Amino acid sequence: MPNSLWASIRDHGYIPDRVYICSSKKNVKGASKNKERVSALLEGYDRKVTVSIVEIPENNFVEIGNTIADIVKREKKARNEVALDITSARKAIASPALIVADKYKADHIFYLYIEDVTNANRPYMMIPMKIQHSNDFLSGGKG
Repeated sequence: MPNSLWASIRDHGYIPDRVYICSSKKNVKGASKNKERVSALLEGYDRKVTVSIVEIPENNFVEIGNTIADIVKREKKARNEVALDITSARKAIASPALIVADKYKADHIFYLYIEDVTNANRPYMMIPMKIQHSNDFLSGGKG
């Protein structure tokens, strides 16, 4: 997740004010590591951002969609720009997220495609830029 966030910042100029990391119960440890990484990355851009971990069920598509919808509706009601990043999401999470993004008019859907995943676990700037493709599906923007 930190790499796709970094790509969204660098390639699309999008720096969030708040981040929600949706994670199943069995992936909370990884989500906690991502929370630390996301916070550190955003501090590098002089942003103190609230990063929250939201537990979602592993295989209940309706509940996943409802949880994400609640977040999107709350943020849109507060007139905040809303972006969803589906790069690291499993299909069971990405599919409901895409439906929610359309229904509640999210502003961005980010996806970082890396042609060769050999180096995908390295920090963003250590992966050759020519094999990285940062997309914002709602704006049509590509990095």
